[in-house]
Amino acid sequence: MTRSFPFIAALVFAAFCLAFQVKAQSTNLQYQVANIMEDQRLMMEQMRGLLAEMDEMRRENARLRALVEDFEAKAARQSGSYATVAQVNELVRKTAADLSARDEVIQRELTAMVNRELKKFAKDVQDAVATVPTVSKPDPNVKTDFPDNYPKTGIPYDVAPGDSLAGIAKKLNSRVDWIQNANKISDPRLLQVGQKIFIPQASE
Repeated sequence: MTRSFPFIAALVFAAFCLAFQVKAQSTNLQYQVANIMEDQRLMMEQMRGLLAEMDEMRRENARLRALVEDFEAKAARQSGSYATVAQVNELVRKTAADLSARDEVIQRELTAMVNRELKKFAKDVQDAVATVPTVSKPDPNVKTDFPDNYPKTGIPYDVAPGDSLAGIAKKLNSRVDWIQNANKISDPRLLQVGQKIFIPQASE
């Protein structure tokens, strides 16, 4: 058990460190992370309590063994006074078995508790990450500004089936950006048949 706790503690510490990799992008996320950190603090306190109890059990085991060994030595010197050597040996065996069983029970309980907390911690982190708003990338085909950099002379035009800004610009000696800016067309893909637009043309 003494060798297994550093490994368990390392797992808990690694999971705890994972929380700090989640960037707090909203007040709600910060609140959830704070709750997670408090849960981990309480869990560590419970683990320290269990370990303290196990250390006390080991000290008790050592004291009992010392008493039994002392008793066994006295019994060997005074054969038949209190108990036989076989009886003392049986007592030592039974005491050691009882203490070993108690250690195994506490180890199983501690492992189960750590596993439950790790699963809960992982779920809390996933829920917190899910609340982080995603930022969508702007569509490069969509314009949001329309500079006044086009010729003011030109002709009106009715969009026909199959027309595109590139085709209209080429056909009428204009430019795509001029047509877009003059008519404030944010997305060329949204041209509609019959739509009336102004085609800027450079004056000769």
